[in-house]
Amino acid sequence: AASPEDSAAFRITHAILRALAADTRAHGSRLALALVPMPRGLAAWWRETAGAEGLPLVDLQPVVGTRPEVLLPNDTHWNARGNARAAEALRPFLDSLLALPTPSPAPPR
Repeated sequence: AASPEDSAAFRITHAILRALAADTRAHGSRLALALVPMPRGLAAWWRETAGAEGLPLVDLQPVVGTRPEVLLPNDTHWNARGNARAAEALRPFLDSLLALPTPSPAPPR
């Protein structure tokens, strides 16, 4: 089976992510990722890519998941309960990022 890295869509997504991370660093900020529920192979690709780019990532799937009580009826999007669980998981993640030194913006060209 082909790996995601063999797909043009994944290569383009990785290039966009790399450029976005560089742009946020150039402006004195940092990019972080939140992983929402998705197929296992796709989630693994995001984890590997975030790690390769040095991007902090929080996995929300174990916290929120896809149980019916956290989803809108007949939909795959989170309801208020699902969003509240995601927020609870995001807070310590974001607090830890805010405790890091702020990246210095790139000098003007």
